[in-house]
Amino acid sequence: MKRRKVSYLIGFSVDFEGLHLYHRAAMSTGLPRYIQVLRGQGGERSYSGRIALDEMPRVKACVFAEQSSSIEVDFELNRTRRVIEAEPSIRVTLQLQCQRCMDSMQWQAELTNKIRLVMDEEAVAEDEQQDTFLMQEDGLLDVYALVEDEIILALPIAPLHQADSACGEQSFNKPVVDEEKPNPFAVLAALKPKH
Repeated sequence: MKRRKVSYLIGFSVDFEGLHLYHRAAMSTGLPRYIQVLRGQGGERSYSGRIALDEMPRVKACVFAEQSSSIEVDFELNRTRRVIEAEPSIRVTLQLQCQRCMDSMQWQAELTNKIRLVMDEEAVAEDEQQDTFLMQEDGLLDVYALVEDEIILALPIAPLHQADSACGEQSFNKPVVDEEKPNPFAVLAALKPKH
């Protein structure tokens, strides 16, 4: 029995008239740890995602309790011929230690900044008008390190519960005790030799 070779030709046409074409890079669904900034075309690139607290050891060292902590980031990268800029938008919730009652307190912040990315430390020292971040020698950007820096700069030096919290009310409603302090000149007069 002979096999017959059968060919099918399927034809179709597409009408592109009135179709809006998308010229920019598509938005990424994840937030990469590293971005090779110098490769690819210029223009804008956008990323978004979450970063685990374990990926940020310096921030984790400041945290009192890990539960209910979250770090969400929208990250835009813009490259032109002269300038490379990163614009992170960070929503962070951390459990810090209140320095008044020494218990856990929730700290929330929304941080946005425009940061110029540079290749050498001299450029960091030169630009005092804008925040800068040093990339690696091959143009690789450590996104997590940049986000971690932004969070650390925003952390309160001495975290405290709000004044209307139980901790705050106890502190602000304490009775003021007016203790009589000895007059320092009376102490000196007692030391003065008597003639």
